[in-house]
Amino acid sequence: MFKWSSQTTFLLLVGVIALMVFSVTLFSVGFLAGQTIGAKRAVATAQQKLESILPSAPAEVYSLSGTVKEVKENTVVIKSSPLSSNPFDDQGPKERAVKVGGTTVLQELHFKTAAQIQQDNAAYQAAMDAANKSGAELPTAPLPYRLTSLTLGDLVPGDLLVVNAKDNIRMSTEFEASEINRTQRAAQ
Repeated sequence: MFKWSSQTTFLLLVGVIALMVFSVTLFSVGFLAGQTIGAKRAVATAQQKLESILPSAPAEVYSLSGTVKEVKENTVVIKSSPLSSNPFDDQGPKERAVKVGGTTVLQELHFKTAAQIQQDNAAYQAAMDAANKSGAELPTAPLPYRLTSLTLGDLVPGDLLVVNAKDNIRMSTEFEASEINRTQRAAQ
């Protein structure tokens, strides 16, 4: 017959405690693995939903906007704006060195008032009517802004620019601009 001894009781208690620790450990590992997998799936699902609502940036980018950070000898360093509103999308470099070459056009956009735009549109409509009646060449539609020339020295930190290039600049940190348009001057 079996006799309980203090050694048997001790071993039985150690075994029960070890089994409980092992069970709790396995449960914790399984629970954390499930949470991790579930969290990854939730992030992937949210990312897919967001991508269906917010479009990604195009693969090729030839124009971007940004704020002048620094003006050097023949370079404008800009802090570029995001390429898309999707936070999961690769936005490209945040800072870009824009080279000003011999063929780079620097301009400032001066936006017209609503009254000027209405006046231009009325004149354009009259020119369209006259061209249609006479069979002459159709006039070019008026723009809502006028352009003036700039030099590199006219640009200051804080100016808002739109930069155009002939090559894909999506991931470029340095490139030569074909056109630089200042759309807003820095607050003075």
